[in-house]
Amino acid sequence: MSNLKLQLIKTSLTFGALFTPHRVMNYFWDKMFTTHKRSLKPPHTQILDAAKKERFEVTLFNNEPATIHTYSWGTGKQTILLLHGWESKAADYYKLIPLLLQQGYKVLSLDFPAHGSSNQLQTSLPEFIKVVRQYMQAHLEIETIVAHSLGGTAAATWLGEQTNAKVKQLIMIGSPIIPKNFFEGAFNFFGVRRKVRTLFYAKAHRTFGKGIEDFALANALTTTNQATQVYGIYDVKDRVVSIDEVKTYASQNPAVHMQYFDGVGHHQMIKHPEVLQACLSILAQAQA
Repeated sequence: MSNLKLQLIKTSLTFGALFTPHRVMNYFWDKMFTTHKRSLKPPHTQILDAAKKERFEVTLFNNEPATIHTYSWGTGKQTILLLHGWESKAADYYKLIPLLLQQGYKVLSLDFPAHGSSNQLQTSLPEFIKVVRQYMQAHLEIETIVAHSLGGTAAATWLGEQTNAKVKQLIMIGSPIIPKNFFEGAFNFFGVRRKVRTLFYAKAHRTFGKGIEDFALANALTTTNQATQVYGIYDVKDRVVSIDEVKTYASQNPAVHMQYFDGVGHHQMIKHPEVLQACLSILAQAQA
């Protein structure tokens, strides 16, 4: 996008907010929750061709029924669930899945609504959480969750709801701590007025049943009453997730085992050899 076009958009939104704040709010709502799917590349196709494919019926907000695509590989006695992040997909784990199969695991994954092969156009973190909740209820055999980015925030939120979770390990890779800051960052970039922000957050509360700020990881997951071992893998130069927020969270939750990398990149973390090896090492510790 050229600087001129960007400036025109900002100017239009500034004036629009003065006279039609609800219209501007709805514009941002669509922009924030509409996903853009990336095309499959040969490695994606290859890993999906090796999977057992199924469909899973879920209920989203307002009791809206939806169908998502799910996948499984292997027949091992221990089951691992892989969860992707925003604008990602199950097939993006194409490097990790073969490594897990070599270690004898059964691997499950899914495409969240509006991602991968799942057909919806819009989704959100609260919908990610609803899907995780329903999927885990149907798959009690899952012992470990490995989750990237927003998938990790959703998994941690689900885990925080449990009093006797059978999941032994949760590995979060580059998962946001305070998701509301993504919205605030976008609003600040476009110079969105407070009136529009207030309308946006009020609509979110009506839609999701609680405020965007309530989905912060610090509110969702405390480790003092959890039998699950929680691990965090982060890049100190991550441009998507604030490492300062991560380290503050880590200092307040010392039971979370943190491991930091330097310069891997947010979207590359689930493909990077050293990060994958870190995941395998964590899994091996549980078996020792």
